Amino acid sequence: MLFPDVKVDAFGFSFSGTAPIDQVHLLPSYSGKVQTLFNYLLGYAGGLTARNFLVLKAHMTNKQYSHVFLDGSLLGSLAYYIKNRYHDVNIILFCHNVEYDFFKAASQTNRLYYILFLKAASSEKNAVKAADRVLAFNSRDANRLVDLYKVEPPFIFPITLGDRFDSTLVSAEGDLPLRLLFVGSSFYANIEGIRWFCKEVMQKANVHLQIVGSGMQNIAAELSSPKITVTGFVDDLDPYYYQADAVIIPIFSGSGMKVKTAEALMMGKTILGTNEAWEGYDFNEGGGFVCNTASDFITAFYSLADRSGKRWNRQARQLFLSQYSDQSLQSRVANLKSTFR
Repeated sequence: MLFPDVKVDAFGFSFSGTAPIDQVHLLPSYSGKVQTLFNYLLGYAGGLTARNFLVLKAHMTNKQYSHVFLDGSLLGSLAYYIKNRYHDVNIILFCHNVEYDFFKAASQTNRLYYILFLKAASSEKNAVKAADRVLAFNSRDANRLVDLYKVEPPFIFPITLGDRFDSTLVSAEGDLPLRLLFVGSSFYANIEGIRWFCKEVMQKANVHLQIVGSGMQNIAAELSSPKITVTGFVDDLDPYYYQADAVIIPIFSGSGMKVKTAEALMMGKTILGTNEAWEGYDFNEGGGFVCNTASDFITAFYSLADRSGKRWNRQARQLFLSQYSDQSLQSRVANLKSTFR
């Protein structure tokens, strides 16, 4: 607990599973395209439903909250309700990305997303306008929120993760070819990036690529090659990280920060990533490479092959500990708390 003197009621949305900690109360959410579309049309985005919206309204009525922290700008309907009903409550909004840009880009590949885009944009606008403080992952998102809504986030809070690295589990160094790892679900930006990588890079390089992520098995036949192994959803990603020489992140579109970049740094992996993969991170040459073209990736492969101890990059690991671990977040949160009235 960063602030043991503060009493907190925490709520999360889930359609399965249990709360990660006892202090979090899970409210039933939804899954599936039809349910998602129906709830968005009703104005409930970001996991909200009519039912759990009523539960949250009841808590606002029964408790005298001084502050409400909203974890995501899709919770605009809730932010609008709180601001108009409880004028003295401070609303702190954490924008994980710019949903306007995210859904607009997604709508280019899926017509369903265009309807969601209209609702998401409205929800985000309501959330940002209602908030007393807006937090962003990086300066790019902060600047974009100024462009769209004329609201400048005073605090930048980069992604942080709980540390689960165990150096004793790192696999022994293997012979060439290099073992590369890509982690990501069958989300449009991941599909776009991995298709490009397999077409433009894999055919020219003597490396092995392991792709892991929910839904990725659906494109396994398309990517079929002796040099490529595709695995769908797995319960535990860590063994794949420990066995990899490096992590590739060929992502060309999106907003916010990429969680997979922080996770790879946490696991002590050298990252070969595009500008988008490194967005919001303090790039450290010892921790990886910026690769935006096929030749960039291939040049990085040669550099990796010449390295010793390549499966555990201590500079990448140190970058995670100093800036993207949960422990590193404490000073930023303390600065935010000092601004509360």
